[in-house]
Amino acid sequence: MDNLHPPVEHVFRQTLGHYPTGVAVVTAMSPEGKPIGMTVGSFTSVSLDPPLIAFLPSKTARTWAALRDSGEAFGVNILAADQEVICRRIASPGADKFTGVEWHSSPAGMPVLDGCVAYLDCRTVEVRDAGDHDLVLGEVVQMGVQRPTESLLFFRGGYGSFRPRSLAAGAPQLFDQLRYVDVARPIIERLASDTGREITALVLHDGELVTAAAANDSSQLARIRVGRQTPFLPPVGAVFAAYGTDRVRDYWLSQLPPDAGPEKQRAERMLETIRERGFGFTVGHEIGRAIESMGDRRGRDASTAAVRAFRQTIRRASQHYNIEFLSPQRAYEFHAATAPVFHPRHGLAFTLTLWGPNGEIPFDTMMAAIDQLVHASRLCSDALSYVDSEC
Repeated sequence: MDNLHPPVEHVFRQTLGHYPTGVAVVTAMSPEGKPIGMTVGSFTSVSLDPPLIAFLPSKTARTWAALRDSGEAFGVNILAADQEVICRRIASPGADKFTGVEWHSSPAGMPVLDGCVAYLDCRTVEVRDAGDHDLVLGEVVQMGVQRPTESLLFFRGGYGSFRPRSLAAGAPQLFDQLRYVDVARPIIERLASDTGREITALVLHDGELVTAAAANDSSQLARIRVGRQTPFLPPVGAVFAAYGTDRVRDYWLSQLPPDAGPEKQRAERMLETIRERGFGFTVGHEIGRAIESMGDRRGRDASTAAVRAFRQTIRRASQHYNIEFLSPQRAYEFHAATAPVFHPRHGLAFTLTLWGPNGEIPFDTMMAAIDQLVHASRLCSDALSYVDSEC
């Protein structure tokens, strides 16, 4: 009869094995000053106000006993998809779990695993009985994202990750813009599928161009671009300056040096060209990739020197942006094209960028791709016309 009716515990485990869970490592410092860590698949958020989290360690786990004895402070490390080895290392029963594992201290002194997606410094609020586990409720006192990438997941007995068809930046200050991007998401994903190219949505926030979302099943760059910030100065962001308010345009132009007369004239003509065409575009992969590389560097280095170098790289790119005269007989290194998306009451909401392929492509091929982008941007604008002004 036992073979016909397996134990409830077995059925319970098997059933819930079909539900994927994130993987985190809870850490603390022992009284002797050594790192303690345990891998958990039961970490969850509980409350936003106050910020509370929880995890459920087994009552018989030795590491949980050590964590509990270390005091009220503990840290949570959200593991990245490529950290399975570290996950298994910390989960092993040995005493030297941190041998070969690189880590550094959080602001509160808790061990943070190098390369993890995010960390949270917490304070134990309550430990409750939960059957063969304890339920640990913690208040978050400090937190940070150190590597915005896919997280490690546990599913049906194995480790892996999940990558959505589209990605979106999650900064709270971008909430209003992201609501518009989210409405247009199906159109953005369809454009990416139809063209086979990566599509990104950019918003303008506090003098910075922010990549708010990206879509393309095959692109390896989407995960890198999302969240990237680029200074809003000529020639970058010209579509925002062309279709934005007078204040936006004047701010963009004011980022040029006072003595940049001819350069300012070129920038003003660039805005006219964009309005005539209905889109902006960039040719030349080398300069485009240089700007992207500087953007990535700026994410790691916010020093004055790094920002100055970034701005100088952008200014040197002017001749590659929005070329006024194009030859139908030529092939071009089509790097990217950008089109505006409008809200009927609030004006320019965000822009869509289509990223070109490597190498050169014929003029007709480039223009066909841009036509698809412009058509999709108009569909996005139509979709926003149904969004309530308070949404």
